[in-house]
Amino acid sequence: MNVSKFIFILKRLRRQVLGEILFALPSRRKQRENGLSVFLFHDISPTPSEFSSDFNLNLTPADFRLTLERLSDEYNFVTADQILNGSPLPKNAALISFDDGFSGTFEYGLPILECMNIPSLIFLNFAPLVGSVLISAQALYLAKYSKNFNEYFPDKDMASAHLWITPNLLKKFVAESDCPENADILNYQGDFVDWNTVKSWDNHPLVKFGNHLYNHWNAPSLTEEEFATQLTLNNYKLGELDSYLPIFAFPNGRFTEKLQRQLKGLNIERCFTTIPKVNDILNTFTLNRFCLDYSTLTKGELKFALSKN
Repeated sequence: MNVSKFIFILKRLRRQVLGEILFALPSRRKQRENGLSVFLFHDISPTPSEFSSDFNLNLTPADFRLTLERLSDEYNFVTADQILNGSPLPKNAALISFDDGFSGTFEYGLPILECMNIPSLIFLNFAPLVGSVLISAQALYLAKYSKNFNEYFPDKDMASAHLWITPNLLKKFVAESDCPENADILNYQGDFVDWNTVKSWDNHPLVKFGNHLYNHWNAPSLTEEEFATQLTLNNYKLGELDSYLPIFAFPNGRFTEKLQRQLKGLNIERCFTTIPKVNDILNTFTLNRFCLDYSTLTKGELKFALSKN
């Protein structure tokens, strides 16, 4: 066994042991009992795209089911309506959420949840549902494969291209440089659900939908007008769904206090981040989420991921 593999095994063992200890602490147990834990997933697929694999956005259906079974041992799942309406929640309340709209969420994730009678909330970007490229995938594809893109932005961190790219920067690059074909980017990002499939899940008692901007721009990088346009256009399109709620999730989890105030002015009633913490105050406007896009976690490692706060 080489040294790097030995260190990797030791780290996993450490997380397993610490996870069991931290999760069982009376203070953590009380926090879970009286609070709300929200879990975030992205893609559920046996054959993830290169984009999903690059950024650990995928769980296989088997791993997803196993994760749900382990969560079911510790939590009582609730609906987004219960949170939005301020209804009394059970002890150890938890909500399942998805971001973006990968096809695997609908092909594999929702049927598993339906079989287990677990409700979920899906935050959608409408643009990729009708064939447009996902902006974050486009930026990261260009950073990975386009020499022109790297040379055009020599002072930028290519690993975080999805965080600093703006509509004006992208428009200027496309106008002045050779840009890869959309087909190549779409192949990189993988399949997204189509609008008809989304509508087939409308009015399902276990499924609700929320806003994630029209396309997956990093909200703090947008102007106030750009942000309002992205949110309002997405709201208009998704408003055709009876199961759509005035709830928003920040793409990439990035936000500012100014954006939170702007959301309230745009009639959003709750917003979600990716800060891995239990929500102590259930009537707060901004709610935290644990990202659980981890494959083959042991029970101890899962508890470690849920004990970071």
